[in-house]
Amino acid sequence: MRILFFLLFFIVLGCTEVVDKDRYEFDTVPVINAVLVEGEPFSINISLAGDLDSIVLTFVNNAQIDLYVDKYWTEKMEFSEDGFYTSKATVESGKEYQCTIVIPNFDTIFCRQNLPVSSPILKVKHIRPAGIDDYGDSYASTIVTFKNETNESRYYEISTRNSTINNNRPSHLLHYSIQTMAVITDPVLLNEGLPIALFSNESIEDSIYTMTLNYSVGSSTSYSFLVELRSVTYDYYSYQKQYYLYGEGKYGDITTKATAFPLYSNIENGYGIFAGYSISVSDTITPASNDID
Repeated sequence: MRILFFLLFFIVLGCTEVVDKDRYEFDTVPVINAVLVEGEPFSINISLAGDLDSIVLTFVNNAQIDLYVDKYWTEKMEFSEDGFYTSKATVESGKEYQCTIVIPNFDTIFCRQNLPVSSPILKVKHIRPAGIDDYGDSYASTIVTFKNETNESRYYEISTRNSTINNNRPSHLLHYSIQTMAVITDPVLLNEGLPIALFSNESIEDSIYTMTLNYSVGSSTSYSFLVELRSVTYDYYSYQKQYYLYGEGKYGDITTKATAFPLYSNIENGYGIFAGYSISVSDTITPASNDID
């Protein structure tokens, strides 16, 4: 499930010094995790944030969740398992989603998100090889042309799913959204300052933009892929940027100590994330194993 990627433990990890947990007191707080994806059923996971030495995630299985769409009550979400609650409704772009969550002995929790309308992909071009990185390894490029809304702040993520044959191993999925890229040359991505394909239209002036994404070729011999252009909410954009920094900062190296980065939250009376995105998908592209254009 996509939502599993967003499970938050809100436990401080990666410290370089021993922490005396008896010096700190932590209130138990509900953690809400939900990602609304256009065209998919909607689900929420609820757990409890605990003390520093908490190991097992405590799920909440007795919540009452009322779902509202465009401010109209829609349904009570049904409990599934391990803190998951599901809706009969399929997520639609351009709608506002709200949840009121009642958990015994806690304040009522409120979540709200407006799902944007997707921006269409106009063209996808693939080039291999596209260049050589600093280590002498070749990389390929996926060039995506899409429509941009110039009269409003928009936030995007590009996720490219590749079905790869690699040394006769089973196919697997690669995602730009959760993978660092090879060499960043696109000015919009350089402006964001992180090696992930997550960006705003702050520095995009035109209604049509062409973005270049470079990725390591590795030992792949042949593959097909498609491109997802996700029109994400501001909360999704903010959370994903902080999540990347959080992951990078958890572990220090021989010269750098671990750095604590807070995780972004937009939950009233709780922690977690209630966000989402709409999707525009390209046709499947099947390049040849040699030079491609």
